[in-house]
Amino acid sequence: MGRSRLHALALAAACFLFAAPAARTAPAVGPQPVVTFRLQSPQDGAFVSPGQLVVLRLKVFVSGDNAGLALGLVDLVQDPTNPELFDLPPGRAPAAMAEFDRPLGFANPDPADPWGSGYGGVQVGPAGARDLVQIGGAQNTFGFAPPCVGPAADVCQGQGTVVRSGVGQGPNGQLLAVVRFPAPATPGTYGFRIDGAVATVLDQVVAGGASTVRHARAQMNFDTVGFTVQ
Repeated sequence: MGRSRLHALALAAACFLFAAPAARTAPAVGPQPVVTFRLQSPQDGAFVSPGQLVVLRLKVFVSGDNAGLALGLVDLVQDPTNPELFDLPPGRAPAAMAEFDRPLGFANPDPADPWGSGYGGVQVGPAGARDLVQIGGAQNTFGFAPPCVGPAADVCQGQGTVVRSGVGQGPNGQLLAVVRFPAPATPGTYGFRIDGAVATVLDQVVAGGASTVRHARAQMNFDTVGFTVQ
């Protein structure tokens, strides 16, 4: 699937910024910050048995010329030549990314529950062969919590007003999400890759006020992560 079609589907379903005010964007000064997304797996290059648990980890690395990640989104797609296609299950947000997920931050809604979180990715594509788009979310950099629009507090977005700086910086980066699934039953070699990355970084964190963000150059390792079912 092409990046444009995946994002068109995801945005048509629900853009995660639908309830958020416009962010303050800092004027471009100096080189554009770089945010790199990487896909890793302990099963990469290994032989696995049908039904064995496969773990895919999506990580984000942010250059040091800013105050850390403000928004991070990336797609996870199956190689169309895989011996068997299946529905990729939505990923999980690590505890360290709570500021980027509902209710503290902004994330897509869960397609099955508009008030739930789709931080782990929105499934798109034909049934039985669905990929994940827009895994991730954004911190609330606006300096205030927007009104809640649902019947209970846990359906709110952007309720966290403390911005966390330094996310994704350093040699180890930051774990964005983890996707787990049982290995398919059909023997052969399977591949997965990331696509469609979007990112902004914090330019200045303002305590008690609106922080400024800067557009970043989002880049990805397009190497295929895969395993062989035998």
